[in-house]
Amino acid sequence: MELDISEKKENPLLGRSEIKGLVKGVGTTPGRLELRKALAQNLKMKEELVIIRSIMNRFGSHEVSFEANLYNTENDVRNEGQVNLRRNQKQAKQEAGKEQKPAAEKPAEKADE
Repeated sequence: MELDISEKKENPLLGRSEIKGLVKGVGTTPGRLELRKALAQNLKMKEELVIIRSIMNRFGSHEVSFEANLYNTENDVRNEGQVNLRRNQKQAKQEAGKEQKPAAEKPAEKADE
């Protein structure tokens, strides 16, 4: 996955940077969590400070455009809307739940008597 940031706008009042960019060379549209991790690694910042606002795929191409907010501190993240916070946290909780749950066992079959 190759990240290309096309626009970066500083917003000092809210303590964040607003970025727009493209993800190139993807087969399927990446999830918020996957894109969030990739951005955090690419920009060398904490994953908790990256909030993905939107992900839009382009029909027939292997490019995905995105919009994200990069916050300066964890306290500044509170300025983000509740909907976007829930969207970014929901997938993180789902991934954590998948890792913790063991494989479900099949119920025992009833023996004919």
